[in-house]
Amino acid sequence: MRIRTWQLAIVVTSLAGGLFLAPAVVAQDEKDAEIRKLQALLEKQDKYIQSQKALLDNALKVTDSYQKSQEAALKLLNELTKTVAEREKEMIKLARDGEKQRQAADAMAVKAQSLEEKNALLEKRVKELTAMVDKLGLKLDPPKDKGPVKPNPPNLNLSGKIVKVDGDLVQISLGADHGLRDNHTLEVYRLDPEPKYLGMIRIVDANQYTSVARIVVRGNGKDAFRPMFKEGDAVTSRLK
Repeated sequence: MRIRTWQLAIVVTSLAGGLFLAPAVVAQDEKDAEIRKLQALLEKQDKYIQSQKALLDNALKVTDSYQKSQEAALKLLNELTKTVAEREKEMIKLARDGEKQRQAADAMAVKAQSLEEKNALLEKRVKELTAMVDKLGLKLDPPKDKGPVKPNPPNLNLSGKIVKVDGDLVQISLGADHGLRDNHTLEVYRLDPEPKYLGMIRIVDANQYTSVARIVVRGNGKDAFRPMFKEGDAVTSRLK
């Protein structure tokens, strides 16, 4: 069978079109595969970015918490520093007050020592004068009895307080180191709730720093008046 020319031309044209179409299809498949690879890579990068963002958020939260902790610690440190400074001021004040008290105690000790020395000199002088009187054969009148209610205050201006009351006896915060001697009298008064004179006491046992005194009762029998003293009442050698 003879193939006509126009039929052959159609066959050749069809073959040529197929040859050109096959490479185009292959290229499109490669592009689709490349696009899928790029999409997968983009998804992977997106997941990585999300994970990094989560890490960054956590880091910011930790940083914020740390900053707040630092601020709280700084506030506490400032408060502690202020407290320490106040304590230091109190310690300095206490040290100064203690130094003043020590100086006052030293001055009182010096004064007491001076009084003791003066008293020793007076006692020595009395003994010398007594010996001289005896040697000369002179007689001195005995000292007059001051009586149970007659005042006999010391020559010093003394002030103290009653620390204990036991019946007719009281213990006071003054003693021989302050210049008190047996038979000296002191006046007793009270300031609270209002100034009030209470009565008199007479020293019966003068110790170094404290003394025991007897309450002076005025009058006899039904007319007798016994003052009522209590701890904290003030005593003095002279009422102003």
